[in-house]
Amino acid sequence: MHLARVARGSSNFDIRTFDCPKCGHTHIVTIATDLVSDSRSLHARAIDALEEAQAMSPGARRNDALKKAGVLRRTADNQGVISAKRDKRRK
Repeated sequence: MHLARVARGSSNFDIRTFDCPKCGHTHIVTIATDLVSDSRSLHARAIDALEEAQAMSPGARRNDALKKAGVLRRTADNQGVISAKRDKRRK
C-alpha cells in the first residue's frame, strides 16, 4: 500500500487514503495531526485521552473527547499495521 491522498478533516485531523497497486484495495485512515508535539507513544496518548473523556460530565464536550480518543486508538492500531507491512521482505 502507498499513500495516495491526504485531505483535511475536522480540526486537527487529516484523512489519508492508501491504495494498493496490486489488488486495487483502498484503505482510508483518519489521523490526528496534533500528535507531532507529543513524544509519548500513540497507545499511551489514546489511553490518557479515554481516561480524561470518561472523567468528564455527560455532554457535547465529553462526546468530542471520546471521539478524539477513538481516533487516537485507531491511528495507533493502523500505524502498527502499516509498519508491520513495511517490515516484510519482498521475495
